[in-house]
Amino acid sequence: MILQKKEPQYRLPYTLNMVLTQFALLPYIVAGIIVLTRGAGGLYWLVPAIVISFIKALLDAWVLLVEIIS
Repeated sequence: MILQKKEPQYRLPYTLNMVLTQFALLPYIVAGIIVLTRGAGGLYWLVPAIVISFIKALLDAWVLLVEIIS
């Protein structure tokens, strides 16, 4: 519904941003489920989760720094 309200030129970047955000969230959820079910071994999933989140944050910062024309 929100995607239909976007102008066609902004739909792909908006969708890509949503997908990357969900992709960064997924290892945290996996880590939590593994910690709850199998123990401390799930903490190893936090390393890729933090790395992916850091990359996503860098991409967001790049958009704020370079791509926004003032």
